Amino acid sequence: MSALSISAYFLLFCFLSSFGARRVSSLNFLRHFCPNTTTYSPNSIYQSNLNQLLLTLSSNATRENGYYNYTVGHSPPDTIYGFFLCRGDVNTDVCEICVKNATTIISQRCPNQKEATIWYDKCMLRYSNRSIFSRVNFSPGRSMFNTQNFNGNSYNFIAVLVPTMNETVHQAAHKFSGKKFATKDANVTASGKTGKLFTLAQCTPDLSSEDCLFCLQDSTSRLPACCENKKGVTFISLSCNIRYETYPFYNATTVPAAAPAPAPELAPAPNPKNKQGNGGISRQVIIAIVVPIAVVSLVVLLVGLRFLTGRTMKQKQYGTTKERNEDDISTVESLQYELNTIEIATTSFSADNKIGEGGFGDVYKGTFPDGQEIAVKRLSKSSAQGAKEFKNEIVLVAKLQHRNLVRLLGFCLEGEEKILIYEFVPNKSLDYFLFDPEKQRLLDWSRRHKIIRGITRGLLYLHEESRLKIVHRDLKASNKLLDKDMNPKISDFGMARIFDVDQSVENTIKIAGTYGYMAPEYAIHGQFSVKSDVFSFGVLILEIISGKKSNGFYKSHGTRDLISYAWKLWRNGAPLELMDPTLQESFVSDEVIRCIRIGLLCVEEDVNKRPTMSSILPMLESYSDTLPIPRRPAFFIPSGSDSMTKERNPNQPQSINEASISELCPR
Repeated sequence: MSALSISAYFLLFCFLSSFGARRVSSLNFLRHFCPNTTTYSPNSIYQSNLNQLLLTLSSNATRENGYYNYTVGHSPPDTIYGFFLCRGDVNTDVCEICVKNATTIISQRCPNQKEATIWYDKCMLRYSNRSIFSRVNFSPGRSMFNTQNFNGNSYNFIAVLVPTMNETVHQAAHKFSGKKFATKDANVTASGKTGKLFTLAQCTPDLSSEDCLFCLQDSTSRLPACCENKKGVTFISLSCNIRYETYPFYNATTVPAAAPAPAPELAPAPNPKNKQGNGGISRQVIIAIVVPIAVVSLVVLLVGLRFLTGRTMKQKQYGTTKERNEDDISTVESLQYELNTIEIATTSFSADNKIGEGGFGDVYKGTFPDGQEIAVKRLSKSSAQGAKEFKNEIVLVAKLQHRNLVRLLGFCLEGEEKILIYEFVPNKSLDYFLFDPEKQRLLDWSRRHKIIRGITRGLLYLHEESRLKIVHRDLKASNKLLDKDMNPKISDFGMARIFDVDQSVENTIKIAGTYGYMAPEYAIHGQFSVKSDVFSFGVLILEIISGKKSNGFYKSHGTRDLISYAWKLWRNGAPLELMDPTLQESFVSDEVIRCIRIGLLCVEEDVNKRPTMSSILPMLESYSDTLPIPRRPAFFIPSGSDSMTKERNPNQPQSINEASISELCPR
């Protein structure tokens, strides 16, 4: 071969190498996630299976739909599940480069880990020793944002962003074949100039439309709290991702065409104003489109009002406890219903429609003329919840949007009538099942574990992920409602309080809540914080596992309360004895013990030692053995009264447990 030929080949090699390097360097690494739960040994069967998995994923990276999953091994614990997902607009060449890069880097980022995930801007790759297919998983949710703020009116920007992202999310979720991926752009005005906003949403295609929508909506609900007024944001999780920018970051020419909306179960009635056959849209479809947009628009309006009114509104929202929320009811006047409408819906509050009794009044089932079922909370005229608490609940719940919080539809305030209208949740409340000897059999372990995780997500949203920092103050089994799929929804916000962003503790002389669930620093000293909610959540976990009420538990088992009993069993190395006997055929011992451990961590006497909700969620969703060891719980003698509001007497003597306790970890 001539020197010229060698030189030509060398130049060609350099060109191709530099071209390939540019292609690889164009990949933008985002994050990696190593739960650090369990590891495998070098040269083990698991490592061999992992090598085979990564090789198989890499060799299938040119698939047209940009997604592939694979399982290696059929003998746990060496079975490994994995998949890759490429962004919906990238071509197969870019997808292949990204996936092959991910299969190489992931082992470097997470050495010897049995579970790992890596994200690039154009693909993600994940593997685990547990089945991960067709299962929605939010944790860990991570946001990355442009450090530059949007130049212009903040309200205008949010007013465009939220509905645009909402449309993108719905379009992505309802892709019934191929990619669950969608993009959308919209005009947005800044400083008198019109620019563009570009949005993207994507799920793993193995998810159902409902789970995909659930995942994407959970992600979009976090945008106002994490990324206010940023020019660009990427939010990633294990099952879905969203992104927006003020520049075109995706390839619009390769984005799949929008899929048609799913056909309704019944053919739509002809539209008398449309003579073109099937061109009309069914009423169900209109409702499905309009209602979510209306709810999101309401949140946008509330956020916008906060920006536009500046310091004065900020003082009203975040001022002293006495002034807070007094005038905010004006922001939700659009939710007000006439009393006559509510009376028609509930058949004049017929006893046949009564479905429950809350701490402040009765609850009725109702039906609006369009067929929508509602739950009507009618405050009794002698209720301790006055106009202030009533307004507080309206303002709070109207601003909150999360799958694990009950949704407020409206209210009525006429004369002495104070009425709240909520979405109807068909399976009543958690206590209806949990404490009934027959019905508690319907709550197997998988359902109870699902309920614990759902309540965790709802509280995490209240404490850290919503625009407001909210302490509920009255968490208990009776105000955890269950939907048709037994997903929990937190309700009853009459006693909730908004905290300033940097506020950690507040004091009150008016103790409001339920004994048995109340943290001792709140019951005794009137101090409450997010950690007092964590205490109540810990009690709730122990109730869910045991199937027994915290109040009145002292009558049996040789201890005075449920916390004492759980601690006694844990200290003696027999935590599973706490478990409801009806769970014997369905429980997973590691999960039950983990939940008991988390429950005891939540009820520790030292407020600062209790975990936050953001740390509890990964505890529930991983199998790490590195959880803290519970220490002595906060013991205090309940009064025997359930829900109550009373004035604190600082001179009242308190019982203090002086017992010496050894820390033992159960085997």
